[in-house]
Amino acid sequence: MRSDLEAKAERTCEIQNPIRVMHLITSLDIGGAEVMLTRLLQESGTQTCVVCVKPAGILAQRLEQQGIQVISLEVTGVDSAVK
Repeated sequence: MRSDLEAKAERTCEIQNPIRVMHLITSLDIGGAEVMLTRLLQESGTQTCVVCVKPAGILAQRLEQQGIQVISLEVTGVDSAVK
């Protein structure tokens, strides 16, 4: 059984040190992994950022509307990845 002091300490740590998660995905066009990530983030209680390797797709707009930061690396081919 947890004491009140332990519960208070846990709440304090959560406020001071929120969990931050960065998700890396190839694209944010409609697809299986992309849709699952979008659904997962709707229920997430963490500070989240999504990094998309290719140019941002339609799901990027949905994530941004939810207040989730989306960063697109804009890689379109081998040449753009090497620069």
